Amino acid sequence: MRSWRKSERCFSDLKSGDTTDGRNEEIDAFVTFLYAQSVVTEGTRTVNVARDPQDNKFLACASEGSAEYLVSGDDDLLQIKVFERTQIVRPRAFLETLQSS
Repeated sequence: MRSWRKSERCFSDLKSGDTTDGRNEEIDAFVTFLYAQSVVTEGTRTVNVARDPQDNKFLACASEGSAEYLVSGDDDLLQIKVFERTQIVRPRAFLETLQSS
């Protein structure tokens, strides 16, 4: 969690587009944090749930990786809300969840 706290300001800057002032190290730390939390899946699962067929691959990946969250700004995915045990949330909601933990 320490890496997350260190990178929290960087995330805010990325959202606002302000990545000046030599913050490449903070950006790298945030990306490293996200990568460390990632799960690589085989890509063998298929689903046919989403209204937009192009979105099914994200649901399949979340399912295969037993993801707690699928973070998206896609309205079609967001309308699903929960797929199996994966909550589908906007980036801001995910950030708030991280900040409260």
